[in-house]
Amino acid sequence: MLGSCVPSRHAIVSEGSGRLSAAEIRATAEMDRIKAAWDRDTAAADARFAAAFRYPLCNEQVPPGHPCGLLAHEFRSEDFKAEFIRSRCANPPQDAPESYCFDRYYADFIAAVEDRYAVAPEDVCGDGSCNSLVLLELQVLKASNADALRTFGEESAALNVKYKAKSDAVLEQFRSEVAAINADTTQRLDRAERTRSALLAASTSMQAVSQSLAYQPPPRTGSVVTAPTTAATAPTGCSSDFECGFGNLCVKDSGAFNGVCARAVNQYGTPTHQAPRSDSLRPGVGQCSFDTECSVGFRCVKTAGGLRGNCMK
Repeated sequence: MLGSCVPSRHAIVSEGSGRLSAAEIRATAEMDRIKAAWDRDTAAADARFAAAFRYPLCNEQVPPGHPCGLLAHEFRSEDFKAEFIRSRCANPPQDAPESYCFDRYYADFIAAVEDRYAVAPEDVCGDGSCNSLVLLELQVLKASNADALRTFGEESAALNVKYKAKSDAVLEQFRSEVAAINADTTQRLDRAERTRSALLAASTSMQAVSQSLAYQPPPRTGSVVTAPTTAATAPTGCSSDFECGFGNLCVKDSGAFNGVCARAVNQYGTPTHQAPRSDSLRPGVGQCSFDTECSVGFRCVKTAGGLRGNCMK
């Protein structure tokens, strides 16, 4: 057969659909990897914040993972004072001032506060306003928690920027691949059609050609999928049903990636209010080749040179 070396429209469209599916699978897998990395990084940021943000009292209101309690409560306990006097004040120097034991007690408390909160007490209580251990530690705790909140906010903002850029790049790459695949498929369809037409024109066996192209029309009692294109509802260009609005379809010739918006009706011309089709981005397949294949009052509309169009009125 003369056209046996020319790929069929079905084969070209099937290959294009397969490439589109593969691109979608790759994009989805990459988005899943980005989502998993986002979850890991945000969980780590949450854990760092929980470890840094301390509550002054330990009760049921403290969220899980957060430290709680004050050093001042520990230092003021009778057991702690007794042990401190025994271990730190038992043998003072002969020239030690009367405040020797208290001075060591206060110095140990300041050192413990600085070690826990990484904030110098003089930076928040330099004016002498912190006249008790509890008040001093609460002021330091407040400054430390403010630092933790600021750091957490900065980390969260940076993660948002980082992963938005990653996801945007994946989506842009996917759109570019889809556009390239659609353009390539359209070119291959056009090239195959031109080759097939040239071979058919050169063929001397018209009967064999017509038999190879024979088509069994569908029964005329079925529903008509597309609808009126009157002056009041002039068609607009589209590539999927989602560009046409609810109740309208993107009507394409066979093998075409672009078509026009038209209202969906049945064989009597009554609107069917059809929802957008999820596969409407794929190439068209057409409904008819001749007016006789359409219901009464409809005609077969197709672009110049097209093999199959759609029943319209």
